Amino acid sequence: IMAATRRGKPGARSSPAVSFAHTGAFILILAPVIVGNFLASGSLAPVSTQGGVNFYIGNVRGANGWSSELPGVGASWTDSDARRIAELDAGGELASAGVSRRFWRMGMREISRDPVGWLHLMLKKSALIINAREIGNNRPLSLAAQASLLLRILLLVSLGTMLPFALAGLARDHRNSALRIVVGFILIFGGSLLFFFVNSRYRMPLLPAVAVLAGAGICAVLEALKSRKRLAVNLTLLAAGWAMVLPPWGGENFNNPAQAHFVAGNALLRVGKATAALEQYKAAARVNQDYPELHLNAGVAWLASGDTLRAEAQFRRELELNPASARAENNLGVILESRGDLGRARAHYLRACQANPDLADARINAGRVLLKSGDRLFQSGDLSEAEREYRKAAELLESDPRPLHRLALAAASRGDWRTAIGYLNEALELDAGYRPAREMLNRISNGGF
Repeated sequence: IMAATRRGKPGARSSPAVSFAHTGAFILILAPVIVGNFLASGSLAPVSTQGGVNFYIGNVRGANGWSSELPGVGASWTDSDARRIAELDAGGELASAGVSRRFWRMGMREISRDPVGWLHLMLKKSALIINAREIGNNRPLSLAAQASLLLRILLLVSLGTMLPFALAGLARDHRNSALRIVVGFILIFGGSLLFFFVNSRYRMPLLPAVAVLAGAGICAVLEALKSRKRLAVNLTLLAAGWAMVLPPWGGENFNNPAQAHFVAGNALLRVGKATAALEQYKAAARVNQDYPELHLNAGVAWLASGDTLRAEAQFRRELELNPASARAENNLGVILESRGDLGRARAHYLRACQANPDLADARINAGRVLLKSGDRLFQSGDLSEAEREYRKAAELLESDPRPLHRLALAAASRGDWRTAIGYLNEALELDAGYRPAREMLNRISNGGF
């Protein structure tokens, strides 16, 4: 690569045709993504709709500049979590592109409320970009490194460790037009990261460009050692580079043992090894007993092990730390329902749906219990309360014909045949093969109900 770049003529300019070709290639690469996003969402969303939430995470007051934690949710946030926060701020429902735009506004609002703190954060992120240490996204790199000697070696060859040699390479070939393009890419791409957050995943595209400059720098240092020319300059550049990249300017310990044990426990839990997962969660608790979602996942592991008492204690502790945890509310409902306490289970399921309307498990569980509650009320003759439970179930189980069939039964019991027929037709629109609704509609039509 360096041999090819050194043959380029310093100061040579690219023709307009080449520039237009590059621009056209860029558009062609992105065009399928832009069209696909438009067809899926009905709005213009170049590349993705996560720019807004990442901007907010990287600039919210209290941000550390490298973590991908969404305030109020943690590192394991989902699209539904982001949508809920954006819609709460907007005061209404938003499309995917609207969610992103709302987070852009929220991020700008955070910056305007503390501009001095934001400038300090930008300086910190600048230091993190060139830092010699690698920073995991929402997964600890130390966990993977423990299992791979090759990865431990590769982690030593980071963007930061190559930067001192890149400075020497730039000093050697600063007039080379090809290298100027490389430097321009580094500055533009690296500068764009400052507006979000910095970790190894996002600064990885800089590695090839920095490696090109570092290769030139290694050649420059070897030539200087051999000829003794410009040796002092190269050594000074190396020393200055190490002084920039080695100190922990970010002030953070990116190797989080609690996170490492937590992630290991999650991996074991996913493959059904609940006992081994609990050992990892206990190890995480010894480091940080209130690590985000630690009690939630430990409760799931205890539940998988059959110990509902310990599971319940873990879920309740999670709710003490995070009262908006929909999954903890839902899991408590599961435990209480298994004990036959449908009233309290119903309350937990409904709170889970309120905390996160997109949590499918909570909606299904709440709908099921509401149907049971409505059936009991219906059998006792309390039609108005039964209908209230059925309507709630219909709101939660939008594609399920059962609540509508139950509402039809209640309406028929009151002699309101027109309403009953309307509910039955709605049920059959959801599932044309739902036999109870079809049979009831036939009986009504034949006057035999």
